[in-house]
Amino acid sequence: MNQKHKTFVYWKQIEWNDFKGNQQDLLIKDNYAANISSHIILEEDSVLPQKAHAVMYPYKSSKVDKKKTDYLLNHEQYHFNITEAFARKLNRAIEYDTLASDEKIKVIHQLISHHEKIWQADYDKETEHGRNNIMQKYWEYRIDSLLIECENPNYFNEAL
Repeated sequence: MNQKHKTFVYWKQIEWNDFKGNQQDLLIKDNYAANISSHIILEEDSVLPQKAHAVMYPYKSSKVDKKKTDYLLNHEQYHFNITEAFARKLNRAIEYDTLASDEKIKVIHQLISHHEKIWQADYDKETEHGRNNIMQKYWEYRIDSLLIECENPNYFNEAL
C-alpha cells in the first residue's frame, strides 16, 4: 500500500479537498454523491494513558465532483462528528477507569465502535442520506448535544 493511502485526518471541519478516494468506485458501488470513511483510533503512549481520536481516511472517502454541495458536505461532516462523539465517550471511559488494562480498553473500544456504527446507520437511514431536511436538522441537534454531553468530565460519574 502506498504511504499516502495510510494517512488520516484528525477530527476537524472537513472540506471537499479532504475527499481523495476514487469517485468512480462510489458511483458504481453505491450510487451516492459522497462517502466519508471515519473511525476511532487509539493512540498509545508508554507514559500517558491511551487516548481515542476520531479520524477520517481521505483515500477511502470519496465525492462525485458534479454532485458536490455545501449541504452534502455538511451531512458528511455530521458522520465525522458522530465518530468524534464516540471517541469522546471512549476517552471518558478510559479516564473513569484509570486502572483498566489494555485488554479491557480494547473491549470497551470495540463496544463503543459498535454503538458508533449503529448511530451512523441510523443517521443515514432516518435522514435518507441527508435528503430529508427535517430529519437532517433533528440529527444535527442530536449529534451536537452528544458532543457537548461527552465533553463533560463527569459523564460516567453522573451516569452511575
